[in-house]
Amino acid sequence: MVAQETLLVKLVQCVDRLPMPPAPRKRGHPCRYSDRLFLKALVIMIVRRLHKVQERRSVLEQPTAEMQALRALLIQDGHFPSRRTWERRLKALPAQIGCVGRYLGALLRPWAAYGRAIALDSTVRVARGRVWRKKDREAGVGPPPSIDTEAHWTQSGWHGFFYGWKLHLATVAAGVWMPLAAERTAAHVADNEVAPALWREVPLGPCTVPGDLHDNAPHVQQACDPQGRLWITTRYGPIAIQIRVPVPPGRGAGLGETVP
Repeated sequence: MVAQETLLVKLVQCVDRLPMPPAPRKRGHPCRYSDRLFLKALVIMIVRRLHKVQERRSVLEQPTAEMQALRALLIQDGHFPSRRTWERRLKALPAQIGCVGRYLGALLRPWAAYGRAIALDSTVRVARGRVWRKKDREAGVGPPPSIDTEAHWTQSGWHGFFYGWKLHLATVAAGVWMPLAAERTAAHVADNEVAPALWREVPLGPCTVPGDLHDNAPHVQQACDPQGRLWITTRYGPIAIQIRVPVPPGRGAGLGETVP
């Protein structure tokens, strides 16, 4: 162990204290490694800004006391997952990211000194390697093995047409930005389809919710209103902001106001 543990080692150790949700039961052989193990690896990759599994493996092989301590934390039952196992299991981790943020939020209490606000947004991730052409996909032409067939095509005002994935996030909007819920989908899935699922993960209570244009949908507002949250989004047309003001039960539906 390290004589004086570094901040990264302590942060990875905190993952062992997280109240992880029970893993869903699946048919077939049970998983050899727990989700907690791969969540530790994800924390290391985020802090050290590593984008590929092979980059993380190279960093962990460095002969330093910190890396030795981190390697020991990534061993389960005397085994270290293979590269393919790391890549496959890390794809399913976004649903667990919110566990880290909610745990740190309870410890740091970022809303104590700042206004209580939760922000919704998404970011795109272009698939690595070759792409599956839209005309080939619609014609049922099988792609080469190197293509990520679970990704999808979509259009972004910033990225244009691209083939890849989308990471949806609900984060604390305060002095410290922490994810409270996360979901990974194919790039063509709309933000407002995932927003209600993110709401079910974040802590309950009244707060201000700034959202994007793609979140401005009636079913998202309905999921937000019963929890006493002030819903603020942009809308199509002249520059304006759509504010959804919640009202107490029994006094009618929420009031939508347009603020120029």
